[in-house]
Amino acid sequence: MNPKMGLNFYLTKYDLRENPFVDYSEVNMDTIALEIIPFISYSNISYYDTTANNQIILGLNTSKNNINFAGNARMFVAKWDDRPVFLGFLWSINFSKRSNWIIIEDPFEHDGLKVNELRILANPITHIYVTDRYFLEQLKTDKKLR
Repeated sequence: MNPKMGLNFYLTKYDLRENPFVDYSEVNMDTIALEIIPFISYSNISYYDTTANNQIILGLNTSKNNINFAGNARMFVAKWDDRPVFLGFLWSINFSKRSNWIIIEDPFEHDGLKVNELRILANPITHIYVTDRYFLEQLKTDKKLR
């Protein structure tokens, strides 16, 4: 499989720090400079569990402790088949209208998850996208959907 195919998460190349005065729904995902190598690659995704309401449990093949999340210094963009689909954060955000944002909860808090699991929260609008039929069918084909 092409390494750019599937769901990949890329950190922003430059700091986009937490700022309560920024309206993140105004950020254009196509103009954000991203790192070349994803911090979570599709090949490292073991499963994608959508059974909970407005959240996804992302199971990894490796420990989340091995991933550099860059804390509150940078945002990330999730790409599906090399197309930006979600803008992500490791902190709470301010937004004025619907936007494709998701949040990976602080992966190092004691949240009851396994060492290889992350909780991804989505607003109700974005949850429609993260459970899109095409998206889920591909995950199912690749035996990653729970």
